[in-house]
Amino acid sequence: MGLYVGSLFLLFTIIFYLFYTLSYNYHLDERRHAMQMQAHQLSSKIIFAHMNKEKLDLNKLAEGSGFKTAFYDRDTLWIAGAKMQKRDFNQSFEVNAEKIRIVDQSSFGHLGVKYIILEDNRFGEDIAKLKKESFLLLLSSFIVILVIGYFLAKLFIKPIQMRRRQLDDFIKESTHELNTPVSALLMSVDAKKSSL
Repeated sequence: MGLYVGSLFLLFTIIFYLFYTLSYNYHLDERRHAMQMQAHQLSSKIIFAHMNKEKLDLNKLAEGSGFKTAFYDRDTLWIAGAKMQKRDFNQSFEVNAEKIRIVDQSSFGHLGVKYIILEDNRFGEDIAKLKKESFLLLLSSFIVILVIGYFLAKLFIKPIQMRRRQLDDFIKESTHELNTPVSALLMSVDAKKSSL
């Protein structure tokens, strides 16, 4: 039973590790794609406003993006949006345990905007939630399999226990049946000895 439980736990751990890594990569790719799409939309609005010589409020544009957004010029000086810690502006994608950051340069300096930076601070929360859900799923699956294994083991052991009881009953009955003639023989041998 210990070997069954150990191998089962190892198998489930491997399966859920693979599940977690695939889910993590899926969330990361999905979020990255959404952020890149948003950066391109912001860039196209900036280019469109510049080409049509329209006035564009970059702070309002940053607020409506759905992500923490900032605009920087070619000298990496902040223009509008949320102020962020300065990072390497040449690194287009950055991910850590808490957030994802994208640096987009597709505005090509229109309206003075060289860099559009988007940050998603919810990524860490989503991954923590994914870890928790994966662990709970692993634990609950393991418990369900243990319970099923326990009842299956009981079900498979039941015929063996029944056969053991039948064998015990047979041995008791055989012993009783053999004791009766043996006792009679011993008593007749004792009776002959005492008559001599």
